[in-house]
Amino acid sequence: HGFITDFLTLAEGTPEEEAFNEIEEIKKRNFPPSLAEIQVWHNQLLSPAGQPILDYLTIERGLTIDTIKKYLLGFNESENELVFPALNITRQNPICVKFTKFPILPTPTKNKIRVVGPPYLLGYHKLKFNRDHRTPKYITINEIDAIYLRQFGFETYCGFTDYCDLHPDWCQLFKDLNIIIVTSYDDESLVNTYEFAKINVKSIKRVNLKKDYISDYFIKSNKTIN
Repeated sequence: HGFITDFLTLAEGTPEEEAFNEIEEIKKRNFPPSLAEIQVWHNQLLSPAGQPILDYLTIERGLTIDTIKKYLLGFNESENELVFPALNITRQNPICVKFTKFPILPTPTKNKIRVVGPPYLLGYHKLKFNRDHRTPKYITINEIDAIYLRQFGFETYCGFTDYCDLHPDWCQLFKDLNIIIVTSYDDESLVNTYEFAKINVKSIKRVNLKKDYISDYFIKSNKTIN
């Protein structure tokens, strides 16, 4: 596996131990959809049939059309699912794809979600090579909220701490950094705060959005999270 693991580690930012896992997944043919499939779902979202979903993302959740195109968000019409792909650093291959049943429910734990591929690898790669201590790192539990924040230039990670128990060394990447946790649910926020407290982050700020989406927090309340 030498060459393949070296390629995954160096070219795609995959930690070495996870490169072996990816190879095993490929052997089992349990790997993400192709970029061509992602493009089909993206086109479905931008088609007349996808207008209600597009309205939800833009009007209710505050995403722009440019952002939707940048992240290749899509709609799998046959399964009635929103599609959130994470591409590798070359943007030529999906590392993982998250599918969420539409309509999305206010309580995250009640949403039907399936993920194909390891969703944490892109965040790992991004954080490993971006150790700017002057810039706070934002954490969300909701993919749309994370994309909304990135839309305004905030460095945001979604669900990254879910893997602290699996790979404690990965969470050390947050050590000595300023963390802002943004969530609508106190219990999730407290769990994340506890995880970060264990790894000696420089500071933790928790922003409770109550029951609002993050776009509501900005627009309706005219607030900031800095």
